[in-house]
Amino acid sequence: MPVTVKLVLGGTFDPCHIGHINSARALMELFPGSEMVLVPSKTPPHRDKPSASPEQRFDMLRLATADVPGLECDNCELGREGHSYTFDTLAGYRRVMGEDPLVFVMGSDAWVTLPSWYHWRQLCDLSHLLVMTRPGGNILEEPAELKEWAQSRRVRETDQLLLAAAGLICHVTLPQYAVSATEVREAVSRGESTKDMLHPDVADYIARHQLYLDNDNHGK
Repeated sequence: MPVTVKLVLGGTFDPCHIGHINSARALMELFPGSEMVLVPSKTPPHRDKPSASPEQRFDMLRLATADVPGLECDNCELGREGHSYTFDTLAGYRRVMGEDPLVFVMGSDAWVTLPSWYHWRQLCDLSHLLVMTRPGGNILEEPAELKEWAQSRRVRETDQLLLAAAGLICHVTLPQYAVSATEVREAVSRGESTKDMLHPDVADYIARHQLYLDNDNHGK
């Protein structure tokens, strides 16, 4: 019987752009038959406050993911008071998943900051960690305590994550998608086309709600 795998990717999604969607597709291809959920954060502890409201970011996320099979979005963090902690989100998914594999996806820039996260050492009790790197990207130095903690948990192949519910760390290299949320917001603020950056419905939503006209460059 096939193993059910759920991938979880958090972020501000301010707004969700084609880079997010293409990365999600590439990740799901690593785990055939998997489901992936994008989770927008309400108040990210390690980032500036997003430009769009939580409700607007979630609306745009739903529009961007509506026609991608296996890709979902979840507003579980938006109703919380205070900061959005990954630990709490993964604990919620673990209760639902039982003993099926749960994989939390993060970028290499977030990975090297992990020791500053809430209950970071306990994240692998709940989920595997899948760290995305970009071809030709800068190699970021891992803090010594992170390197020591991760050493016994590292695996080379994503297939190994299917053999347990949680506890392993795998680094993967994905294609580089030349778009960021900062670039999207800057283009909108300058009145430039976002045709190659956004789902058309997301672009229409931004125009209707007059978002990012006073761009402050928060988020990515």
